[in-house]
Amino acid sequence: MDHLSYDLVEELASFLPRPDLETIARVAARSSALEKWSVMSEDQLERRFLLDIYVQLQGFERKEEEAEKSPQIRISVQKHLPGETTEEWDFICWRYAWIRKLYIFVSLEEELRDDRLPRLAFKESDLHQVMRLVSLPVDRSVRSTLHVDYDEDGDNFSTCPNLVDLFWKIVGKTRKEFVAVEIVSIFAYHDPLDLFAAQSIEQEAFLQDLSYSRHGDYGATQRRIFEAIAPFFGKTRGKPLQVCFGSYVSWDDVELIIDAWLLSDGTVEEKVIDWYEEEDAPGICDALKGKYRDILQIPDGGFLAHPTRRSSLSISEYEIRVVKFDPCHVPVDFEWIDAVINKWREGCGLYVYNGHDSLYVNFKGPDDWLKLAEKYGPAVDDGANLLQLVHPKNPSFKLMANRRLRTGTWTLELTMEFEPWHVPVDFERIDAVIEQWKTGCGYDLYGGQDHLSFKLKGSDDLRKLAQKYNITMHEAGPQQLAQHRENPSFLVLTRSDSRLELRVKFIRFGDYWSDFISDWEKGNGETLDGLTKMKFRIDGYPPLPSSLSHPLGNTRCLIASEAILNYVVVSLHIVPEEMEDNSELLSGSLDA
Repeated sequence: MDHLSYDLVEELASFLPRPDLETIARVAARSSALEKWSVMSEDQLERRFLLDIYVQLQGFERKEEEAEKSPQIRISVQKHLPGETTEEWDFICWRYAWIRKLYIFVSLEEELRDDRLPRLAFKESDLHQVMRLVSLPVDRSVRSTLHVDYDEDGDNFSTCPNLVDLFWKIVGKTRKEFVAVEIVSIFAYHDPLDLFAAQSIEQEAFLQDLSYSRHGDYGATQRRIFEAIAPFFGKTRGKPLQVCFGSYVSWDDVELIIDAWLLSDGTVEEKVIDWYEEEDAPGICDALKGKYRDILQIPDGGFLAHPTRRSSLSISEYEIRVVKFDPCHVPVDFEWIDAVINKWREGCGLYVYNGHDSLYVNFKGPDDWLKLAEKYGPAVDDGANLLQLVHPKNPSFKLMANRRLRTGTWTLELTMEFEPWHVPVDFERIDAVIEQWKTGCGYDLYGGQDHLSFKLKGSDDLRKLAQKYNITMHEAGPQQLAQHRENPSFLVLTRSDSRLELRVKFIRFGDYWSDFISDWEKGNGETLDGLTKMKFRIDGYPPLPSSLSHPLGNTRCLIASEAILNYVVVSLHIVPEEMEDNSELLSGSLDA
């Protein structure tokens, strides 16, 4: 490849994403035959910079029988500097410029009313300059974002065709490589941004998040957008997709997604659509049950299993999500339910099924309840639909088996009768909670809460707790009890009189990230705080490299991030320096 001219190599390097440049730089550095590629890749890595581009298109209201005044174009372009600071770009060194964020505002007002934006100094521009700006390459490694906003006077846009034409010219030139797209509109009917939102889904090959907020008409159909989304639920995409609507949706549109997903191969991928929950609307599963008879209904939603049993759809009043298949998502028989109950009886009694204190299943047939009632009865209610099971080791734990008829299907609900923390507990029960937390996501401790207050039965239980987790028995202040196995969160134990409290604490890497990496670079490079693999959370969307080489030249730290709402989950993996980048290393298990 080194037979290519310097000019051609320079042009090619200027359009390559940073991870590709880093790979080329490592490979080219080992071969004298790739000198041009080595020079150009290092040059791009050293001098490349990111831009936040703000484009304001201001139109003017036109009265009847008057010619439309030409819209004005204003821009503000911020260049990112080391140390997370910015400055106004001077429009030089275009070949090193990449887009981090692009904002396009269409308005009939001179002042932008967006509290999320910094105070910017806008200046006049022209179509040629804006076209060149929006066509710059997009850096996907830093969660690149496209934000389009039709301001609140949009009902008058029908009188400004030149403004609308200008918008579509600029949008048509915009690169289709953004990871996140956010659209805000106020149109009530036949919104032109419906088309733009659909095109964003169809054409943005790297899109992972689309947010579409419509102000003014929550009842308008968004069929065009759902038609664009549906094919992605019908195939393996290879990357997550989250679509957020700031308005109500039609169940007919939701059926488009379900039908496409049922025809897929059932691969588990992160695909989510959420929307504004409509008050007093009929239950979603009630609305869908007529067409999809196999839906498992639970409070506020349900599950629909894929025919392949590889995945399921989690459906609620405000969301539809692809999740991993669980046997409880399909009708079960007495033998399956009996096995769950036996496992509960053999354990500590804290959880009913897979770390949860409740379980909902559909019966395969009416005989399954009769067998259950015969073994664990008699029923404790007049309708013979409620069984009460006492845990053999912990009598304060009672499992309630409640049979309910939901839209023609008999459903079994297994739930704990009351929280066990109302009475003194033994060490084994607390230890089970801690172990469950260590193997879970690490954010919730018990019952969706990040803290738990309890009282131990006796001094022996406190002694066992102190011995296993290396704490001081008589220390009144907070003590670190346990570290999570995947992310830098830990449990803190605090004593107050006779009660104890466990609380989840997080290291905030938004403030700690640079120090954390600095400590790794100062060490031998073989571990990150004692681990070779790690996951953690950073608030916001900070720019992160795809990898870092240790100064000793023996290891590299592979870095990947996954955006979730207003934070990112970052995965780190220490590998030998000579190992090539491999996303599977980061997406796989992170057992320490």
